[in-house]
Amino acid sequence: MVKVEVDIDFARKKVLKNASNSQVFLVKSKQLEDEVDKILKKEKKFRKVDFEVTIKRGENIKAVAKTGSFEAHATGPVPEEAKSKPTTYQNVLDSFSKLGNTVFDMGELKVYLDDNVFVKISDLNLLRKELIEKLSRSITCSFKRSVQKPVEMLCHSKKDQNSKKKTAHQKFSFVIDSFSQYQKVKEILHSRNIENFNIYVPYTLIFNHKFSDNDIVYFDRIIHDNDIEKINLKALREKGFKKVLIRNLGQYELLKDQFDLCFDFSFNVTNSFAADLVRNLGAKRLCLSVELSKQQIERIWEHSPNDLEIETVVFWKIPLMVNKLKFFEKGSYLQDRKGELLELVSTQTMKNEILNPAALYIDDKEVPADVIRFDFTACSDSEIAMVFEKYFDGKVAKLKLTKGYY
Repeated sequence: MVKVEVDIDFARKKVLKNASNSQVFLVKSKQLEDEVDKILKKEKKFRKVDFEVTIKRGENIKAVAKTGSFEAHATGPVPEEAKSKPTTYQNVLDSFSKLGNTVFDMGELKVYLDDNVFVKISDLNLLRKELIEKLSRSITCSFKRSVQKPVEMLCHSKKDQNSKKKTAHQKFSFVIDSFSQYQKVKEILHSRNIENFNIYVPYTLIFNHKFSDNDIVYFDRIIHDNDIEKINLKALREKGFKKVLIRNLGQYELLKDQFDLCFDFSFNVTNSFAADLVRNLGAKRLCLSVELSKQQIERIWEHSPNDLEIETVVFWKIPLMVNKLKFFEKGSYLQDRKGELLELVSTQTMKNEILNPAALYIDDKEVPADVIRFDFTACSDSEIAMVFEKYFDGKVAKLKLTKGYY
């Protein structure tokens, strides 16, 4: 038996006082440790390599290594006349099978060997090493790819950089997730005489309610094949919608060339080159990533062409996660390790979004953008009214807010 000293935490000493002078046993399995060591030390082999070695009197030694379609050649010194022990097949095998820490495993060995000749083991080892190095280099180089055509870089001229000017009347946009929210937003906009705006409405609402021609339809950010197959393009057109908010490439492929496209933040555009790309794909409006600073937003906005509207989110309960688990059977909130309540909301395709307890809020009337977006997902009527009052009137809002990276 082996005695081991164990230092006990002072805070636990009181709890363990009854265990003083007790024996402590260290349980371990020698057999299990040996098996683990064997597995860890075992080299992984991926290719069988065949060797062919020719040792002829009066000629340089020739050696060839082959694996798959790859082949390597090497030559060694002229063999000597054997004075006592001539080189044997076993000598060559022992040397060439020492593949050690390589990806190669020994395959077939062919040896053409004259009688009564002698080759130093060190020379055989050098031949094997040279062959393996050449073979490895040949395999590695086969994976290198060359650029088939030059990469076209987009450049901005000084004219482009100065093309954007701050407008006197910025446009606003509002994301709603229910018809009651839609009515509340329209009521507040009317009372404030705000006319230059769009409202983003969920696709699932358009069949049971009447909306304006200027409203924009949106879909879930994450949709699967069975979700996208349910989108009725004919119904969209018949309802009078001309614009759609697309949130992934699948929606782009389905809706391009049929509606005016607004690209959402989920395309994660964080630089002006990406903004140019989505504009070339047909974007009329682009919502920038919510993880940008004011300086980054300003640079993209200044460099963007005049026919692409740049949109920035100034209010939103940002989703932390999207999943398909049935949390709603247990309640509409989760609690994190800090005791914060994380709200759960259901999407159009019955997925769950876990929302940040602190809503993004940018209280800057000089946001460098053409469109200022408020996302009221999961907001009550009173919260919507509170956000309007805070942004336009400077009143205090009883909401937990964060500026994010702005």
